[in-house]
Amino acid sequence: MKKKICIMLGVMMLTLSACHTSVNVNVPQSSDGQEQNADSLEVTGSDEAKSGDVAETGEEAKSDEVKSSDVTENSVEANALPPVYKLIKKYYSEEYKGSNKTDGDGDSLEGKKVYEGMSEALMLTDECKDLYPELYSSLNDAAKEEIKAAGDNADAQIKAATEDADSSFDDKRPSIGPYTDSSIIIIMRSDKNVLSYTSDFYSFTGGAHGIYGKYGTTYDVKTGKKLELTDVVDAKEADLIPVLKEKILSTGDPDDFDDLDESLANYSMTGQNGFNWFLDFDGIHFYFGPYEIAAYAVGDTDVVIGYDELPGKVNDEYVPEIKSGYIVSSNIPMYATPYDSDTDTSLHFVCNTDEDAYNDSGYIDCTSLTFKQGDKSATAEDEYFSFNFNDDSNRQYRVVTNDGKEYIYVCALTFDDYTDIIVFDVTGGDIKLAGVYDCILPWADVNTDYSGEYVPTDPDNMNLGTRGQLFGTYSCYGRYVVGADGLPEFTDKEYKVSWVQDDVKSQKDISVTLLDEEQNEQGSETIPAGTVFTPVCTDNESYMDCRLDDGRMVRLKYSSTDYPVQIDGENVEDLFDGLVYAG
Repeated sequence: MKKKICIMLGVMMLTLSACHTSVNVNVPQSSDGQEQNADSLEVTGSDEAKSGDVAETGEEAKSDEVKSSDVTENSVEANALPPVYKLIKKYYSEEYKGSNKTDGDGDSLEGKKVYEGMSEALMLTDECKDLYPELYSSLNDAAKEEIKAAGDNADAQIKAATEDADSSFDDKRPSIGPYTDSSIIIIMRSDKNVLSYTSDFYSFTGGAHGIYGKYGTTYDVKTGKKLELTDVVDAKEADLIPVLKEKILSTGDPDDFDDLDESLANYSMTGQNGFNWFLDFDGIHFYFGPYEIAAYAVGDTDVVIGYDELPGKVNDEYVPEIKSGYIVSSNIPMYATPYDSDTDTSLHFVCNTDEDAYNDSGYIDCTSLTFKQGDKSATAEDEYFSFNFNDDSNRQYRVVTNDGKEYIYVCALTFDDYTDIIVFDVTGGDIKLAGVYDCILPWADVNTDYSGEYVPTDPDNMNLGTRGQLFGTYSCYGRYVVGADGLPEFTDKEYKVSWVQDDVKSQKDISVTLLDEEQNEQGSETIPAGTVFTPVCTDNESYMDCRLDDGRMVRLKYSSTDYPVQIDGENVEDLFDGLVYAG
């Protein structure tokens, strides 16, 4: 099966307040893939100035079960699980279906793509619905509207691109397509008080170049309210603009912003002309896309004003707490070996390969991954994956633990649905390989209209998975934490089964252990042949808990877990009809 890369940080992220070292993992990057100001980045290794708060500490904060009665109106108990998010992806692709065989340049239109699009939306998982009802309603309703809008836009773009291909024949010119759109969600801050993320977009519909940019969205986790800038800071435009101007001018050549006063005068704290902003652990970011305050060639501009630098009173509730763990998204550039420059000192990844160029599909086969900046580097050897330089869905994450350690998680989708999480330790400003963890990235709310991949935001509550063979081949997942060595460490007592084949029936009478809803054993019973067993959870070593077609929960105990797997000395394949094992 084709190998692909899906770069991911803890499913994981990246920004850091500065202290005193030279490696920085927060690389501002425009949506067209151009790195911005990478040479000035640094990673702090100090235990001080570590901002960000994801979860309460202690056993109560990490409880795996939370009842809806624990939730008070418009508030969340301090010991509640942190919000768990999922990422919904929608893909759009259309080939030319018009009447012309060629465009005006004589190139074939048969089978040619006229449109390619990808859109992401962020939702709260269904398991958090009762715990965060207001946020669930606000965030998920907005996501559904975004998904519908993306579909409507795809339909309109397909129509426009097809018309352009048709007219190219009469105009005796080449067709422009394919039109393209992409929108990628990057969580910039997630903790018990705030969810703040950007939607990074790119669009090409003809012309000299495409257009890119991002817009920020911020929610109050407890109330579900979509925040305005005035909810975060009590300030006037007249007070904020001079600070913004100074920050903007420090990003590059002041001559690039010759009309800056006039441009900034068009912005307000709220409303249709409100600033484009989002929260990070280092402060409030203000974003200006191409053409907004400078020419297209200058690019976009992202400036941050620290919480202690902002004019006016900052709402204490939205200032991140000190020395708390968190996971945030990262945009560190990635290059294949032929395109890596030995003189480039900025932080970046190198996909090592012997190939001289990318193939037509954009993929290049890689044999290892190097993380480097200047004379600092570390390499994960014998890592085999394919890197697609056209694919903006690659994910990385910066992981900061409660004790101040910092890691970069890179998740490379290798064979089938397995992922290698390549972990680099960047604590103290150095770059070291911590190790590689092999797993499966599970999806939340499978078999629903809005299933999506889990997004990790808490180093003490990551959902990762593996595969088992106790009941045919199945996927299962559980709660992981960042271990002392930086690698994910399983901390649940058992796994939840996320995928297994449907309608597996017993072929013989089977002796099982009955369970109550708390999984306490309630004696044994013989279940007749013809009963449907649906796996629910397992320790992946000695038992599988299943729900019967009459709703009862039972436990299958295994006498042998080596192939062929056995229950009471009988092969599982002889006991059940329909089990499927992966090759």
